[in-house]
Amino acid sequence: TYAGTFTYIRGKEFNAMRIVHDASGGEVRESILKLNGPKIEIRRWEDQIVCYHDSDQPGDLRHNVLLGPYSHSFNTRIIESSHFYDLALHGEDRIADRRVIRLSIQPVNADRFGYLLWLDYQTGLLLQSHLVERGRVKEVFAFSDIDFTPDTQLLLTAIDPDRTIS
Repeated sequence: TYAGTFTYIRGKEFNAMRIVHDASGGEVRESILKLNGPKIEIRRWEDQIVCYHDSDQPGDLRHNVLLGPYSHSFNTRIIESSHFYDLALHGEDRIADRRVIRLSIQPVNADRFGYLLWLDYQTGLLLQSHLVERGRVKEVFAFSDIDFTPDTQLLLTAIDPDRTIS
């Protein structure tokens, strides 16, 4: 369970996002709110995903659901493909004012993407990642702040108090 703000950069697209992730009570509930551009909120209850758009300014209704490398499938895909990658630890760093372990996942051949990951030392949560293709960073995900003891019930109900998303 956590709440925080992160940035997600892919190509020319830059998004600031607020996330509330509640894993208490035996089920996972999550809300991701886009903080710049057209207002978009992605709500997830277990495996069900619903995307809400600003009723006054819906923007492009066709877009990717921003789950990025912090989704559940990332860990599974890396484990299943481990013979295609070299994994290495690269010491400690600090992201969102938290101690992190740096992990490099580099492809054995140049036909695959590589990853640089910064994992929270205490919880193991991914706090920053770089998707790398042939030495060039293609995508960046990074928390700027994170709270591991939030009141998620309050945050999940207050994410859109003006009811501008429908």
